[in-house]
Amino acid sequence: MKTHISRNSFNAKKRYSGIYQQMGRMLTDADWNELSDIDKYRLADVLIDVIGSGTPRERGLVNVTDNPDGSKSYALQWGYCYVDGLIAQVRPDPAATLSDINSIAFEYAHQVDFPGAPALPVGDYRLYVDVWERTVIALEDTDLRDPGLHGADTCTRTQTMAQVKWCGTGVEPEDAAHNPSVGEAKLTLTVRQGSIEPDPCDPCAEEVALQDKLGNYLFRVEVHHVQYDVSGQPQRVTLKWSSENGAEQHVIGDEPPGFSSSNWVYEFFDGYSDPDALTPETFDSEKHLGRHLATGFTPVRGELVDGYPDSVPSGFTAVRRWDGYCEFQKSGNDWVLQSGADRGVELSTGSSVDAHGHITEGSTVTINHDVMTLAIELADWQMLAGDFWYAVVRQAVNVAGETLLSAEEPMGIHHHYLLLGTVSGGVFSPDEDLICQRFGFPPLTDLQAGDVCYRVPDCGDGNQPTIASLLKQLLGADFPDNTDARGNIRQILDALLCRHAAATLPIVKNDTLCQSLQAPEIRSVQDALNLLCQRDVDGCATYTVFPRPGWESVFDQIASNQDASLCFREGDYQLPAEKRIQSKGHLKISGAGPGTRIISSNGETALRFEACASVTMRDVYIEARAAGNTGELKTLNGALTFHNCAQVHLNQVTLRNAAGTRPGATCLTVGHADLQTGSAHVQDCYCDVGHLQIGMLFLNMDRLTVRDNHIKTRPKPRSWTLQTQLNDKLFAASARRLLINNGEVRNFESTRAAGKKNIQMDAVNNNRRIMIESPVAGNVWKSSLTQELGANAVASNQVLLNTAKTIAARVLTDPVYRAGFLPFENWFTALGNQNPSVAYKGIVCGGRTAKDVRILNNTLEGVQEGIHIGVSDRKQSGNQRYQAGRVAIEGNTIHVLLPPVTVHRRGGIFCGNCNHLSIINNHITIQRFLFSRQTEIEGIRIFGTMGRMFIVRQNYMTSCTVGVRAQPVGLQPDANISNQWLVADNMMPQASLAVVAPASVTKTNNLK
Repeated sequence: MKTHISRNSFNAKKRYSGIYQQMGRMLTDADWNELSDIDKYRLADVLIDVIGSGTPRERGLVNVTDNPDGSKSYALQWGYCYVDGLIAQVRPDPAATLSDINSIAFEYAHQVDFPGAPALPVGDYRLYVDVWERTVIALEDTDLRDPGLHGADTCTRTQTMAQVKWCGTGVEPEDAAHNPSVGEAKLTLTVRQGSIEPDPCDPCAEEVALQDKLGNYLFRVEVHHVQYDVSGQPQRVTLKWSSENGAEQHVIGDEPPGFSSSNWVYEFFDGYSDPDALTPETFDSEKHLGRHLATGFTPVRGELVDGYPDSVPSGFTAVRRWDGYCEFQKSGNDWVLQSGADRGVELSTGSSVDAHGHITEGSTVTINHDVMTLAIELADWQMLAGDFWYAVVRQAVNVAGETLLSAEEPMGIHHHYLLLGTVSGGVFSPDEDLICQRFGFPPLTDLQAGDVCYRVPDCGDGNQPTIASLLKQLLGADFPDNTDARGNIRQILDALLCRHAAATLPIVKNDTLCQSLQAPEIRSVQDALNLLCQRDVDGCATYTVFPRPGWESVFDQIASNQDASLCFREGDYQLPAEKRIQSKGHLKISGAGPGTRIISSNGETALRFEACASVTMRDVYIEARAAGNTGELKTLNGALTFHNCAQVHLNQVTLRNAAGTRPGATCLTVGHADLQTGSAHVQDCYCDVGHLQIGMLFLNMDRLTVRDNHIKTRPKPRSWTLQTQLNDKLFAASARRLLINNGEVRNFESTRAAGKKNIQMDAVNNNRRIMIESPVAGNVWKSSLTQELGANAVASNQVLLNTAKTIAARVLTDPVYRAGFLPFENWFTALGNQNPSVAYKGIVCGGRTAKDVRILNNTLEGVQEGIHIGVSDRKQSGNQRYQAGRVAIEGNTIHVLLPPVTVHRRGGIFCGNCNHLSIINNHITIQRFLFSRQTEIEGIRIFGTMGRMFIVRQNYMTSCTVGVRAQPVGLQPDANISNQWLVADNMMPQASLAVVAPASVTKTNNLK
């Protein structure tokens, strides 16, 4: 945007520190503007000395995380940065739908300051910040008009832009030779005509032949667009100039009288934001100025037209006026005119040298304007779109032949660049030599030794252990090496003052040292002591494991098919990624109960055992803090996972997985490939299940016993509000069906639908009747429909129904809209109060094989479905059915939560396709909420191909729709064979139906 100013009087070289008014003297816009420039310049001058360039520790664009193992992780987030002393904020577009529900993680495509940003490349690339200032006027921000002055335009504003851009890995975005802050072209501006105003003090003024009137204005020359060749040098340049500073700009269709003419050049651009528009303008043409190092990207520019056209170009909302423009193409060392005009005169090289519109081509281009001669030295200088020059023209003082600018470089726009780092393989990391200098700097009042960098000297032979090399081993990536990388003083001092012990004393290796201490991993005295001590710590343990970085490598020391016993001491065992243990023999793993904590921060699996002869584990705690990563089970991996392990025994193991908006992880997964089976025994374990996740999952089991375990759902994170969960489309669709369901539209004379809200529309919409199931009153729906439709008549019944569905969607997602209808607001609040944390399933046994399954005496709390046993194969063609063998589900206590929004099967116990089944003495309670009072749910469901015997007996179930539903399918009862299909002696308080089953099932003494 451009602004109406009389001149720009700020000059940093004069070192002015303030502006003061005088009595009876004039105050001009230039005085006020210069005061702002003085303050802004002085502040930036201070910050460049104190801060320079970087990102702060708090609210910084680069988030630095200290990991438990002493290393650091880096990620981009929405936040602040300082570039050459200028503070800027990289902000998200408030109209964008962000992937991060907490609006913390940086998302390149949704920058509010960089609309239409070029797509990120597939391979590796670098990221940098471009910080610059632009002007904002009332066309962009209608708040700059004062309603109290009948909408009169007021002062303009400047806005600091912060754009995260990308470039190739071989490009240096901070290299001024390739990516300058401002262009280098030199401009000379000379007056061709003087003033006709006579000097009243000159007695001979009447005798002198005077030239045409010059005028009073601020003359602006600007680079409109630059195209670069493959080497990054300008090859095509468009200039434009204005005696109005380019500030005459209006909404298309709202231009004032006299604005449109054939004697001007008009730039049509994206520059008007209607505050009531559904999709406000993004001002791409105003925000794409400067240099873009991304390959294959064409920034948006306004379209220049000589004379106001009869039909304006499409895609633009605003227009500004220029005196003229010209476009040049580089040919060899010269610049050649392509097109141009000035005040209605076409530019030409063939006209008289002194004529208006004449151009001289070459490395310096000269253009005759109507009252100015413009000479710009293009040569091989760098140029940026948005470069501009100012010249103050005053008819009282300027005379023909006077030079207003002499070989001046552009006055702006000044761009400031900050290299952030490189994205390689999808992972962001800052350049190593910039980390300590730029990212995560603290306030001066919180500056500590850990924030100060230090470069360690070269310690000599890298093969011989030294104190420095041992400190590096102890501190990991935080300790600097002898390259240009820097470490921080606190860690070095801590290591020298507090950790200088056996762990930092080198061990001398020679022929006299025993063979076991010659191993490469034995570097310090402490390493040697640990190795010698291991045999005494636990006489039965092959390995004793301690909680220190790299502990997981103990599994790599076990040879293929080798048996081993591992004793884990108490402490936190951090895992940067999933640890796979493959093709081992018989493994026994024990710990100190919940005091031995194995934690994975980055995945849904901490430990994954594959193709081991057997794994016995007891007295450990295992946690995975992420859910939803891909895997062989399509995201249903466990914090503890076993695959193709013949025998698995777990006792007193505590497991915890992460929460998610959809099922994506389990606490425990034990599975086998289709052609393999195995056994598992899980006893006295505790599963802390995240929202919508699974407790235990078993696939293709030969023999399975799950006994005396406790599975409990923990509360959702506080940040997971109902509004957050509605970002999941499946959850939102289910919630929407609570508000509007089974909708239909009929003509008004049709029969009213029983049990639905019958909403009669007015004559504008042909008195149509829309009928829906909804907890909100029909008059509220009618009011919202009338408001949504306005005076427009709907074209069909389907359009009216779609409008109602759109209203339902807005009620769920738009708080402002919802607040306009109190019944909708009350309904939404009630729904949020009925949104507990609930596990998807407690215990699941599936696959194609389940020969002997026993689920005994377990407690399951806060589950959507308690126990699910069902063998099948969705990939199998034909009518082949798989059946479990013997299944016993006895003595379990199951607490089922039934919130209003359920998106999967729910119930206490499900068993399908089973040969011999007994479900005995289970206690099932179902907790409903106000909105889920009518939701159907079964206490026990039996479905599929059943063998000759299933017994459901002595179970207690509350608040079910159906206590027991038995639905054998596929096989017809043989009259010559007696089946023992029995449902007897069960109690179902508050059930609508006690038992639903065919006559082939014996039903005896079932009470409700």
